[in-house]
Amino acid sequence: MTNQETLEKLLKKAEIEILSADYEKAATTVEIIADLDIQNPQLWLFKFLIDIKAPSLEEVAKREQDYSKNSYYQMSLRFLSEPLLSQAKQAVETSKTAISTKQNFENIQSIKDFINRLQQKNKYAVSDQTIINQLNPLSADEYGIVSFNDLQYFRYQEQANTLYYELNHITNLVKTSLKFQPRRIIEFGNYPQTVSGYDQTPIKWVVVSFNHETMKALLVSLKVLDCLPYNTHRIKDLSWSTSSIRGWLNDNFYKVAFTQEQKDKIAVYRTFGNGVEGKNDVLQTLDKVFLLNISEAMLLGANPNLVAAPTEYAAASRGENSLYMYGFGNQAPRWWLRNRGKGGKNCVVFVKERGDIYTQGHDADEKHFGVRPAIWLNVE
Repeated sequence: MTNQETLEKLLKKAEIEILSADYEKAATTVEIIADLDIQNPQLWLFKFLIDIKAPSLEEVAKREQDYSKNSYYQMSLRFLSEPLLSQAKQAVETSKTAISTKQNFENIQSIKDFINRLQQKNKYAVSDQTIINQLNPLSADEYGIVSFNDLQYFRYQEQANTLYYELNHITNLVKTSLKFQPRRIIEFGNYPQTVSGYDQTPIKWVVVSFNHETMKALLVSLKVLDCLPYNTHRIKDLSWSTSSIRGWLNDNFYKVAFTQEQKDKIAVYRTFGNGVEGKNDVLQTLDKVFLLNISEAMLLGANPNLVAAPTEYAAASRGENSLYMYGFGNQAPRWWLRNRGKGGKNCVVFVKERGDIYTQGHDADEKHFGVRPAIWLNVE
């Protein structure tokens, strides 16, 4: 047996031991692997999983822990290649994000409890001068409320009005935050979804992420809404900024899908011209509607969460553009992301029928892939 065959056998053995949560045996196997190939990509990932006692990256993503500083995880980033590199990063980031998400829920709950406590009290705005005279010597709390004869009074009417406004504002923020938690479904805008294309059916969107500071939500359509090439023809150096799909999203789709009132709620989003993050981001574009990039798509979670069914309208063949279905009972199409693929300057990354992100990409003039528009929505 060659060293390579031995290595592959040991890697498989370690994987099974980790999946079985037999971390002690796995640790021994991994040390043997280290003697054979200290730079093996899976070696450091296995060491990371053993160290935190997680059977898989899927399990890592479910935890509410920050593993980003783990030394074995940091080493794995040096040697892993795609798609495992992105999967590891996403799992750790999802786990880390869960901490802030939990804290947000706890903060929201504490605000709700605070509101309930205040609303349950009897509060009166003082207008009777006799009562005012009796209250003057007494100390008010931070909300301007004075306790007297088992009742509570606002010392001044303005304080009552101010607190009432603040309570309403906080209550609305809480309701909005709860409504736009990640993976919630909301309706916004309309687009044809039947075979005829004559309807204007409400668009259902999935909340990808929500920024509590800016009160903006990143949304992507729940279903594949249409079938279009990323670019209508091949060019030497493909760019998101000049792609035909960008033009269609910000013109045809934008005009059809949203009323003027809805358009006013959609934030302008700064994207990069070729979508290759951190490398050749030269051309910046400002878009109302766009496609998700790899990082944004991975916020939706593991592979099954990226599978999207088409609407009847998207699945209906119209000329050269016809949506191909793959597997899953002939129900799942492939759909475009924004990034340029590694396979060439005319290739674009896409999501496969089982939810895998194919980073090599496909020719941009492919006429059989679907479109899931994305927007940033101002929700305050």
